Amino acid sequence: ACRHGGEGGAATASGLLATMRRLRVARSAWTFNALVEVYSAAGGRGRDAMALLETMAAEGIEPDEVTYTSVLKACRPTRAEAASLFETARAAANQRAAATARAAEAE
Repeated sequence: ACRHGGEGGAATASGLLATMRRLRVARSAWTFNALVEVYSAAGGRGRDAMALLETMAAEGIEPDEVTYTSVLKACRPTRAEAASLFETARAAANQRAAATARAAEAE
């Protein structure tokens, strides 16, 4: 069901994420990326995709390029919303690069 999107697929995928949380199964950016893709296929689930970004942040999981691209597809944002999301992604990438550089210098 998930493979084909739609509301049934989105509900199934959301339920799976909740089950993973309940069973304390480790989740990663890949897990969230898959769910955002299902929301994108379902159409009209942009708010859910954006909420996943907040969940990822709360759980300390860093979104990657795939996450941001998938959220853009799910949201079908206005130009201003897309620019804001792009700036968020760029800031996150800059922070990762700076952390990597600091770690390299410390070694």
